[in-house]
Amino acid sequence: MMGWILIAGYGSIGRRHFRNLKALGYADVRLLRSGRTPPEGFETPSDTDEYRYLEAALADDPAVVIVANPSALHADVTRASVHAGACVLLEKPVCSSIEEARALQAEVHDANGVVSMAYCFRYHPLYSALAQIVREGRLGRIFHLHAWQAGYLPSWHPWEDYRKGYAARGDLGGGVVRTLDHDLDMLRWMMGSPVEVLASVGSLSGIDVEVEDTADMIFRYPDKKQAHVHVCYGRRDYARGMWIVGEQASATLNWVQGTVKLTDGQQILEESTLPDEFDLNETYLNMLNDAMDSFSIDPPRAAIPLSDGVAALGMAVSALESSRSGGAVPLNTVEELSR
Repeated sequence: MMGWILIAGYGSIGRRHFRNLKALGYADVRLLRSGRTPPEGFETPSDTDEYRYLEAALADDPAVVIVANPSALHADVTRASVHAGACVLLEKPVCSSIEEARALQAEVHDANGVVSMAYCFRYHPLYSALAQIVREGRLGRIFHLHAWQAGYLPSWHPWEDYRKGYAARGDLGGGVVRTLDHDLDMLRWMMGSPVEVLASVGSLSGIDVEVEDTADMIFRYPDKKQAHVHVCYGRRDYARGMWIVGEQASATLNWVQGTVKLTDGQQILEESTLPDEFDLNETYLNMLNDAMDSFSIDPPRAAIPLSDGVAALGMAVSALESSRSGGAVPLNTVEELSR
C-alpha cells in the first residue's frame, strides 16, 4: 500500500473521492481546505487531518494528491505537487486557459511527473460497451457521432447556492463547455482528435449564471466525418446519451434506459443493459482504483494521461472562440508529453 493521500478541495467530488478511498482500504487520507468553505459546506470528517496551506501539506510528503478544488486553482496545486514528488489525480478540466494547461503539461514532462486525469465515464459500463463496439470495427467506417448532456445546475448541489459554485463563475473557470468536458473526452476516445470546430454558445436558459449555460459544437475531421456535442445547464429533466453512426451499423447509448444497442437497420444485433443494482458510484470507484494501481507500479504511470485533458480543454476553448468569432476555429494538435 502506498503512502498517504491528500485531497485538495472538499466539495462534492472531493467528498466522493474521500469516501471511495476509505472504501478501497486507504486509511491515511488527509484534506487541504482553504478555510473559506461556506456555511453549507461539508464538515471535515472526524479523525481526519486537515491542512490550511498547500506548502504545509506537501512538506509532509504525500504519495498522491487528488486535485478537486475549483478549476482556476488546478494548475498551481498540480504544479507544486509534482515538484514535491507526488503523483496527481486531476479533476477535469485541467485548468481555465489552454496556455496555462500547455505550460503545465510541459513542466510536468520536464519534471518527470505523473498526472492522471479523472475522466470517470471512461469506466462507465455503457460507455465502455460503446467504445468496444467502435474498437472492434462493428459499425464499419464511422462518419457521425452525436453526444448530449443536459441537466439543471441549481439542482446539482442542493445544499449550496449554485451561483457561488465554480461551474457558474467565470473567475473560477466555470461555464458549461469547460465544466462538462467529459463529453469532449468521450468524443476523442471514440473517434480520435478532430481538426476544426464550429460552435454556438450562450446564456439562454434563464438560470442566474455569469457564464454560458448552453452550447452546441460541431467538430470536423479530415476523413469525411463529424460530431455534434450539446451541453446545457438549464434542462430540468436530466438527459444524456450518445449515438455513433457507421456505414454498416449504428450504436446508441440511452442513459435513461441504461442500454447500448447495436443495430444494422433491420434488427438489433446486440444489446447491453445495466444491471438493476448498478450504482453510479461504481464508475468513480473503478476510475480511482485504476489510477491508484497505476501510481503504485514502478515506475508509476498515468492511467489517463494529462495530454488527454489538455486536448479536451483545447476543444472547449476553441469552441468558445468559434462562438465569439462566428466562424470555424482550427484545433491544434496536442503533443504527447505526459507520462
